[in-house]
Amino acid sequence: MRVSLALTHYLKRRCLFADVPYIGADGLRRIGYGHVIRRHEDAALQQIPEPQADFLLQADCHPIGLYLDAIQGRFAQPLTQQQFDALAALCFRVGLKPFETSAMPRQLRAGDIDAVSAEFASFDWLDDHHTRHTLRRSSRHAANCAAMEREIFDNGRYA
Repeated sequence: MRVSLALTHYLKRRCLFADVPYIGADGLRRIGYGHVIRRHEDAALQQIPEPQADFLLQADCHPIGLYLDAIQGRFAQPLTQQQFDALAALCFRVGLKPFETSAMPRQLRAGDIDAVSAEFASFDWLDDHHTRHTLRRSSRHAANCAAMEREIFDNGRYA
């Protein structure tokens, strides 16, 4: 299974397009549709056209899709496309490590879809990289994103 076109469009609406670097709410330098600029990309990503932002979004989503597809064989039941997309959106926003260490993988292995759905609410935080040490803080934006991801998971609405 792969990240759907519907999810890509959703992420583009959620992240909006920025052709020049900006500092995200988490303190990281970003460009395009929320792509984190890594050190080796710094010189090349000073200004980009929208097609390049599309490419970066696909490049960011691809490994998430590969990861979720690889682990879903361990789940009690196969994911639907909307469930897969919701988990991919969550991983795109918070990263793979927070997903892996959350209750979600265990709940998916047990087949407890209702618990997985409820678990989205626990991702109402944002890693804050403004300080020397990464701090996790509550965020209204993150809570809204978590609610939208849950809506995708439960109902397939890519609002």
